[in-house]
Amino acid sequence: MCEKGEKQMYRFLVVSVSNLKAISGVCAAAIGVAVIYGLDAWERLRSGEAKLLRFRQTTKKVNDYLSSNQRYSGWYVLADPEHKIWDKKFKLFSAHWNSPWENYGKIFPMEARKSKEAMRDFCFRKIEENADDTKDESNVYLDQVSDPKKGFWDLCLDSKNSLEEAA
Repeated sequence: MCEKGEKQMYRFLVVSVSNLKAISGVCAAAIGVAVIYGLDAWERLRSGEAKLLRFRQTTKKVNDYLSSNQRYSGWYVLADPEHKIWDKKFKLFSAHWNSPWENYGKIFPMEARKSKEAMRDFCFRKIEENADDTKDESNVYLDQVSDPKKGFWDLCLDSKNSLEEAA
């Protein structure tokens, strides 16, 4: 009887050790996956923060240009990338993407129509590319939405009053 009990004990130990190996392998794999996804999430967070920092630098530069431009000084401003005016704009524009009376659909490409962030990112990319437009006092692009290539200015900028009302 002792012999049989010893065999059963041995079998239990073997099973337990192999179970421990399996459990530790699964745990190690899970930890590895968590680390990889955690690093990926961290990188996404850092790239998002870097993008917002770049957008804020663009906001400062463009607002400095606009304030020194006598034609537009005190009228147009570029909102902070996290200002709630972007949400209001997206709701307004997205309700009229296909309207024959509005040019929103002609100015904003399909990828910019997906979300508030996509629309905001489109605005900031276009503004970064064309920031020098705000230096020239004879520039009429800022208040003409009819030009599909430069119409983004009127849609992406705001008046100081609209920002204060939205705040």
